[in-house]
Amino acid sequence: MNIFDKQALLKNGRELMRKHGWMGTTVQFDDKITSYTYSIGLSKKFKHPEIFVVGVGDHSLRLQLINAFGGMLKSAGFPEPSSYVDLPGFGHTFALGPVIPEEKVRPHARFGTELLGKPFSAIQLYLPDPNGLFPWDEGVHPAYREAQTLLFESPAAMLKPKAN
Repeated sequence: MNIFDKQALLKNGRELMRKHGWMGTTVQFDDKITSYTYSIGLSKKFKHPEIFVVGVGDHSLRLQLINAFGGMLKSAGFPEPSSYVDLPGFGHTFALGPVIPEEKVRPHARFGTELLGKPFSAIQLYLPDPNGLFPWDEGVHPAYREAQTLLFESPAAMLKPKAN
């Protein structure tokens, strides 16, 4: 990427954050299969860790999830890290991991760090498999376990029990 493309991306990102309060960006690996999307701006607007959605769904779905999460912060406030949440417009429960410190996030969020002008902490949003199981649950579809634990370790021991 040349310097002019980068400056245009930063300008566009600042415009999106000014207009909406946050934005999402996707990092795609060479294999064209593995990717992740994360928010930029939730930490600035709400003083909440940014959100990562890793390895599952396409770019559009991951952005919808980030926008639903931002909307939830705006209307209902902060959910606790390491808990389960229902996002408006989605028919199932998601899991939030524990807060991931800046030093572990930084290598995966260089554009966001540059756009915000400082490093930030994050929380990973985990999607259930078709049977409602998460990466730490016995019997989860292996693709959901593998894809969602590429960047950060599974938070199984840190999650509160799911309410039935």
